[in-house]
Amino acid sequence: MKIPLNRRKIGYTYGSTSGTYSFRSEKSIQFESLLEKKFLTTLEFNDIVLDVISQPLVIDYITANGNKSTYSPDFLVFFKDTNNIQRPPIKPLLVEVKPSNKLIENKDTLKLKFKAAIKFCNEVDYRFKIFNENRIESTQLKNIVFLNRYKEFRADLDYIELIKNHLLAVGHTTVEHLLTHLYVTDLQKSIALSHIWFLLHTKVILTDLNVLLNNNTVIWLNIEEENLGVEI
Repeated sequence: MKIPLNRRKIGYTYGSTSGTYSFRSEKSIQFESLLEKKFLTTLEFNDIVLDVISQPLVIDYITANGNKSTYSPDFLVFFKDTNNIQRPPIKPLLVEVKPSNKLIENKDTLKLKFKAAIKFCNEVDYRFKIFNENRIESTQLKNIVFLNRYKEFRADLDYIELIKNHLLAVGHTTVEHLLTHLYVTDLQKSIALSHIWFLLHTKVILTDLNVLLNNNTVIWLNIEEENLGVEI
């Protein structure tokens, strides 16, 4: 099995959109479809993700006709070490991003490719997962896309401190309860709401991103030093 990094050239794929994704403003990662771009959006928001490599390696396999061929998975994801003795290190994840209809249409060929990928991962102590639109286009992604609007938000320190101090005192509360308790006018509440979304984006405060964000969302202050995210 060959393992050359970043050797496969990504070009235009019919019916898809290719391009580069600015990952945490640190590196550009190539993607071949909007589904891959959405997957990268989710990875970027997850603080436990350390690095992502596009088209990371080439795996040899034998086709149904007995011919030699190669398979290039879409991404290789590395994770941070949480330094938590109760949580073992997260193994690197080799990923294939593919729409459900393509998985069905090409199931015979893909089965051989995926079997080779699983064998390779077992040899190097990686994991292999397939992500289709049902796993990627989730409520979590909708929330992340919404919160990303506040990436460049100019926050007011007075609003920040008041919200943080309130959450420190009360623990878990809803967005609506916080706004009603701390602010009087609609303008104040509107400004404060933008600050709440900003604080969620920066993970100063937390919530369950598997539930659609709204004024009934339960939020709390992030006081856990190792609250890095959720393993994928």
